[in-house]
Amino acid sequence: RRIPSAWFALALLVLGLTWGLSRLWVADGLSALLPGANLAYLGFLVLLLVVHRQSPSLFSPWSIAGFWFLLVFVAGAIVATRVATLQLGLPSLAHADALHGASESLLSVSNFLIALGAYRRLRLAKPQSAIKAGPSALDASAPVIDLPSNQSTIP
Repeated sequence: RRIPSAWFALALLVLGLTWGLSRLWVADGLSALLPGANLAYLGFLVLLLVVHRQSPSLFSPWSIAGFWFLLVFVAGAIVATRVATLQLGLPSLAHADALHGASESLLSVSNFLIALGAYRRLRLAKPQSAIKAGPSALDASAPVIDLPSNQSTIP
């Protein structure tokens, strides 16, 4: 009997959070939460795929690709940190401007993909007549506010 993907993803989320919180008491600092957060994020990605399979119109494939591309950012940041600290002898990645900028650009790509997917999904959700008519036609139920003219008696 197969375990549904949603239960597997939920188990990853719970396991990741439990592991991360248990390591918080054992290790020094908040860096102990990183392995648990990674497991929790992996569970989120699996749940995202499960939700997309059940309701494909809810999330755009571009947004899903953006959330998955965040893993590329994490891998790039780890590699850049190792190069900055071990190869260049710097205290952290923040001290190597070019490496830090390159790794952060991966985050920008991820954010762009997520925003593009949200934009495309919202654009598909609006009626075409409202899109062609412009922004004033998008919310016809909004109250009209009369602004005072230049000759008003308001001091």
